[in-house]
Amino acid sequence: MKTMAIFSVILIATTLFFANNFLYAKKNGIVGKTNSNSRSCGECHSANPSPNVLVSFNSEKGSFDVTPGEKIKIILNIQNQNGRTAGCNIAVKNQINGNVNVGTLEPAANGGCYMSKSELTHSQPKSFSNGTATFEFFWTAPNTPGTYYLQAVGLASNGNGKEDAGDIWNFAPVQAINVTTPSSVETKEENDFIINSNQNIFISSNLSFTEEQITKMTSPIIIVSADGRIVNTLDPRTENINKAFANLPDGVYIITLTFEKKRQFLKLLNIK
Repeated sequence: MKTMAIFSVILIATTLFFANNFLYAKKNGIVGKTNSNSRSCGECHSANPSPNVLVSFNSEKGSFDVTPGEKIKIILNIQNQNGRTAGCNIAVKNQINGNVNVGTLEPAANGGCYMSKSELTHSQPKSFSNGTATFEFFWTAPNTPGTYYLQAVGLASNGNGKEDAGDIWNFAPVQAINVTTPSSVETKEENDFIINSNQNIFISSNLSFTEEQITKMTSPIIIVSADGRIVNTLDPRTENINKAFANLPDGVYIITLTFEKKRQFLKLLNIK
C-alpha cells in the first residue's frame, strides 16, 4: 500500500511537471507558423485570421534594400484595440510560404523575442499599450544577392491565460527584402547625375556635389561602414553633405545615393 501511494505521488508530480512545461512552452511562443497557407495560430486560438489585428513591419534604415552581409534593425507592430497581450512568430524565407529560412535573425535587447529553429517568437506575452505592441529584432542578410521574404504572424490575446477563440490573430503582409551588390544596380546616365560606381574608389576630400545634383536627390543618403554598420543618414535638403563626407573618420565606406528614384552605390575612402 505504501509503495502504491509513493507511485501515485510520483505519477501526479510527473504529470504536473510535463503539463506545466507544455503550457510554459506555449506561453513563450512557438515557431513555424508564418506561412499563410498553414493553420498558423488557428491550431490553438481563433480558427481564422482576423482583420481586426493589423500586423506590419518597419525598417529602422527606412527601406528593405540591403547589401550582402548588411545587418538591419526591424520592428514588428501588432495593433488591436481590445487585445490584452501580444505574441508573434517571425521568419525570413527564400520564397513566399517557403520552407527554407534565409539570413540570420537576432532578437534585439529587450525586444521581446528569442530565437528558436532559426526563427523568432515572443519570450513571453507582451502587453498592449494604446492598442499597439511591438517586437524589435535584427536581420543579417546572406552573402548571396536575391529577393527574400520577411513573414510574421501576430496574436492579440484576451489575457485569460487560456488558448481559446477569444485570442485573435493575423498575418503581416509579406515584406520583400532586396539584397543587392553595388554592381547589380550600376548605371550611368549623365543627365540624371548617376555616378558609375565601377570607377576607382573615391577619396572623400575630392568628392562633392553641386546644388543641382543635390536637388535631384530624392531620398536620404546612407553611409555604411566596411563592417556593415550604418554610420550616418543625411538629408540632402537640410544638411551639408559635402562637409559630412569630409568629416568622416578614416576608413572605407559604401554610400547609397538616390537620384530621382534611381539607386546608386559608390565606394568612398576617407584618409586624413
